[in-house]
Amino acid sequence: MTVYVASLLRCDEPLSPELTLVDPVLRAAAIAAMPSRTVSPQPSLTLQGEEHAPAPAPAPAPAPAPAPALVVPRRRRFGYIEFAIGVAVGLALLTIWRAQAESPREPVAIATGGVRAATRTTGYAIAGGGYIAGDTVRFRVGSTAGALTNVTLTLCGRTVVVPQIPIGEDNAFAFRGKGLAAGKAQFVSVSGAFTSSTKAHVVVAGTGGSCVTNRRSVIARLS
Repeated sequence: MTVYVASLLRCDEPLSPELTLVDPVLRAAAIAAMPSRTVSPQPSLTLQGEEHAPAPAPAPAPAPAPAPALVVPRRRRFGYIEFAIGVAVGLALLTIWRAQAESPREPVAIATGGVRAATRTTGYAIAGGGYIAGDTVRFRVGSTAGALTNVTLTLCGRTVVVPQIPIGEDNAFAFRGKGLAAGKAQFVSVSGAFTSSTKAHVVVAGTGGSCVTNRRSVIARLS
C-alpha cells in the first residue's frame, strides 16, 4: 500500500527539499510553485562609436624609386708628358715640311714600266741628240735633256723598246721593268751614265721570260 507523504502535510507547511525527492506529488507541486523563468537573449557587445566608424583609408601607394644619378666621368687633365710629346711631334712635322718645301722639285712624267722622267736643262746629254752602240742599244735624248726616249735594245734576237728612261742630276739613268717586244712584255734592265756630251756608258740585260741574258756593257756614242 503506497502512502503519499503529501496527504500528511498541511497546506501552509513549507515543503522540505528532501520530501520532494521521495514524493512525486510534492515534487510536482514544488515545480508548479516555482516562478517561471525566461532567458532573454544576450545583447550583442558593440563598442561605443563602432557602428558609425568610417571605413579604413586605403594604404598609400609606394613612392617610385628615385632614378639613378647620371655620373659624368671627369676628364683627365692634360699632363706635362702629353704636352711635351705633342710639341716634339709638331716640331718634327714642321722640320719635314720645311725640308720638302726647300728641296727643288722637278716636273715628272710617268713612262711605261713605272719610269719617272725629269726635265733637265744642264748636263752632258745633248737635247735631241741620238746615241748608238752598234746593234745592241740606240736611243735619243728628249728635247729638254731630261730623259732618254725610244730606247731600243736587241736581246735574244728580239727588239725590245722602252719608251722613256729619266736622266738624273749626276747624268746617270736606270730602268728595270717591262719593255715591249713584238707587242709582248719583256723584262729588261738598263743602266748607265753620260761620261761626256758625245758618249754614254750603258749596261743592258734581259731579266725575265724566255729571254734571260748576262749583263752586257757597251758604249753609246753621239751619231
